[in-house]
Amino acid sequence: MIILFGSSGYIGSEFKKQLSNRGITSYCWENSSQTSLKDLRKFSRETPGKHTVINAAGYTGKPNVDACEIDKANCIVGNVLFPSILSEWCIENDFILAHISSGCIYSGEKNPNEGFDESDPPNFCFEKNNCSFYSGTKALAEKIVSKVEKNYIWRLRMPFERKNNNRNYISKLLKYKTL
Repeated sequence: MIILFGSSGYIGSEFKKQLSNRGITSYCWENSSQTSLKDLRKFSRETPGKHTVINAAGYTGKPNVDACEIDKANCIVGNVLFPSILSEWCIENDFILAHISSGCIYSGEKNPNEGFDESDPPNFCFEKNNCSFYSGTKALAEKIVSKVEKNYIWRLRMPFERKNNNRNYISKLLKYKTL
């Protein structure tokens, strides 16, 4: 079974829809921000088996990512502490962990005309002391998640779709007075 965290968010709700459309058995975990390792362990006892975990939960700030500069506590809880708890749980149970991260952990070009790939360490992060708070937390979470033997890290930068939505990059662009 797939356990989906963050199923009510912009990205998580699309995962939820796609899993359902494909007939894939999944469980949408409610209220990730209030979840403890104790809660997860209880779930494992009550729902034995090998599960795959998708973590689409995270804190992006409202109305936008700039709010993370002010609301640092929630940013740390959603983007560092929660992935750390999930990682520990996945290690304990030998679960696969797929973690939604951000392409905002890179700045500039790797080399002239060459983009970054999955093997490149973040260059826009706390370690380089050159990042936004949001980007720093996402890079830190990747470091934590990478300790799970069976992990996947999926980085999204500016998601868009055909529907108008406040999280849709195209919708955001349409609201600007000038580009």
